[in-house]
Amino acid sequence: MESAIYMSHGASEFRVQRTTASGPSAVGRLRWEHRDAGRYYEAAVQRDLFGGWVVWRCWGGIGSPRGGQQTDPAADEQAGQAALQRVAKRRQRRGYELARGHLA
Repeated sequence: MESAIYMSHGASEFRVQRTTASGPSAVGRLRWEHRDAGRYYEAAVQRDLFGGWVVWRCWGGIGSPRGGQQTDPAADEQAGQAALQRVAKRRQRRGYELARGHLA
């Protein structure tokens, strides 16, 4: 299995895709951390059980069992990627940094 992250200009634009022998099947997970606040935020574009695309997000305190999660439907993979771009920009504005090497 091969994974890649494409980034440009300060990690504000990226695309994550996981490729299998049969082609693209799921999109990888990204994680941001705000070390000063001790918080994390994860997001992914993936297929649901019915084959549709969803944007999955979770957040919480680093080392804490508390937090939350939300799943929003996306019309297609491109719409999911656009939503992931918006999440990335918002995380960056709020002081979060993309965690190095975190691609599930």
